[in-house]
Amino acid sequence: MSAKTENISGTYFLSGETLAEAIRELDEMDISGPPVAVGVALPPHVVLDAAPPTDMVNKPPHYRASPSGVECIEIARHLPYNLGVALAYIWRAEHKGTLVEDLRKACWHLQDEIDARLGGLK
Repeated sequence: MSAKTENISGTYFLSGETLAEAIRELDEMDISGPPVAVGVALPPHVVLDAAPPTDMVNKPPHYRASPSGVECIEIARHLPYNLGVALAYIWRAEHKGTLVEDLRKACWHLQDEIDARLGGLK
């Protein structure tokens, strides 16, 4: 086995050329009792695939959920305020918060727009 194994206070540290090699080594070990934790030290040239962090400020996923790939703001910025906000609540309704709550918020903004266009009459 080319990987190195150390047991420090119930924690097993494995190092191998690949993650698969380290996992195979762990499977082959004769461990009495479960380890407290397992740490894997990989060489610097081994890069594990990781998803990029989600940018919740500039590109929140709930506004890019349309199969068209269009982001909500691309349309909403061309509408009057209340209509744009209502569109955003409808757009994200199934992807953030609760569906009914977001639809009620959209209705509130639509009603506010209707009231404003009727001169504030209800």
